[in-house]
Amino acid sequence: YDKFFVTNPSLDSYGKELERFKSKDKEIERVNSVHIIGALSLNTKHLKRHLSEECRSWTIQYSEKLHTRAKAELEVITEYMRLTTGKLSRKVEDLDTLGFMMQVLKEVREKECSIELEIRPIMEMYQMLERYLPAGFMEKEEIDKKTVLRSYWKKLIAQALRRGDE
Repeated sequence: YDKFFVTNPSLDSYGKELERFKSKDKEIERVNSVHIIGALSLNTKHLKRHLSEECRSWTIQYSEKLHTRAKAELEVITEYMRLTTGKLSRKVEDLDTLGFMMQVLKEVREKECSIELEIRPIMEMYQMLERYLPAGFMEKEEIDKKTVLRSYWKKLIAQALRRGDE
């Protein structure tokens, strides 16, 4: 795994590795549990189970690293949205706060062009995690954040438009 991680893997690389482990696990399942060679009967049930557990262990290790990355990126973007929403909620009372508000509105407009490029990879990471990991792997709070990410951004844009019209 260290060799893989040193290359700063892309989302596609993670997907290929996770799919490789899944296909190896299926390949192991297809192997007969009992092989008869003349008078000899080989029982591979335990070996198959251990190899399948090893595949699942590697899948979980890669997925945990991907999950850590996805969670960190989700936290960064939701924190940005939370802070920006707070900034947009400030009252404009003088020229300094008006200048501050104009700067925040400019920042939101600039971010609006690139936000989908930040949200899409996060959503793709979570989709990949949901495909390869068992249910209950993620906390409810994290699932909620992921679920409302786009709608939270739309609310922030609506608030910025309202503030810009004031």
